[in-house]
Amino acid sequence: MRADVAGRTDELVSYGSSEIVDPDGMVVQSARPLSEDLIVAEIDTARRLQKSV
Repeated sequence: MRADVAGRTDELVSYGSSEIVDPDGMVVQSARPLSEDLIVAEIDTARRLQKSV
């Protein structure tokens, strides 16, 4: 997961665009930029454990 904030403060604009990334590095879900968003994905964690051994 790559998490970011979205919104504006006094002098800072944060674009958001959080992502969920699978064990192969592929983006499986992306949040909408410049808005609060909820993203959900199912990730096969056993597959990641097999790759790291």
